[in-house]
Amino acid sequence: MFDSAFDALRSAQVNRFGVYADTSIRYRDLIAARDEIAAAIEAMKATDWPTNADYDAAEQ
Repeated sequence: MFDSAFDALRSAQVNRFGVYADTSIRYRDLIAARDEIAAAIEAMKATDWPTNADYDAAEQ
């Protein structure tokens, strides 16, 4: 999930003046990355992460 967002954010083609060669493609990639990051955040929120107390109990 996150890998494709990372790829979208780091891949940009610029011309010899340092200006994005095609802003519509960059915009599309940024929107896709934003959506994937939002999905990853929601997945993290929905996960029942163990607490320190859970780890302590598991050690005993």
